Amino acid sequence: MGRYALPRRRLAVAISSVALALAGGAVLPTTTAVAAPAVPWTSATAVTGADTDSYVKDLVTTADGSAVAVWNQFADTDSTQRKLYAAVRPAGSDTWGTPVLLTTTPDEAGGVKLHASADGTVTALWTEYPDETSPGAGPFDSRVVSSVLTADHSSWSTPVELVGTDTAWGDGGIDLA
Repeated sequence: MGRYALPRRRLAVAISSVALALAGGAVLPTTTAVAAPAVPWTSATAVTGADTDSYVKDLVTTADGSAVAVWNQFADTDSTQRKLYAAVRPAGSDTWGTPVLLTTTPDEAGGVKLHASADGTVTALWTEYPDETSPGAGPFDSRVVSSVLTADHSSWSTPVELVGTDTAWGDGGIDLA
């Protein structure tokens, strides 16, 4: 193991987590969301198109009862390129809003998590592999990226790289408290 108590990848993830905790306090508030009123289930509604494969990555409910979903979807049927989308279903509604493209990656985004804050904002945090050309092919560089949905759920911020591209660590899974 050398001079570190943790393997390189775990050490990098631990350092990144501490950096996020120290620098990201404004990005990821620690307050607990207020319980929202229950809305009855309705029949299933397609949020994504039917022409390409999609993979749900996370779903959260905000303090006002709105639901926010994020998923990966192939760019088209002949591509390994993926698009990371998000959509909002307003509180008290059974209709999802228009999907918003958060990013396009050469390969599937790694771990993706959403965090709903008490102030109504939702933070999306994900891992990207910018140099891969298909799953498992190309350099194993990875970076952590984030975007924030405004409290009124009207728009997402431009994605920001929180942890730069590095081959020394991998996606050990993202978890937000």
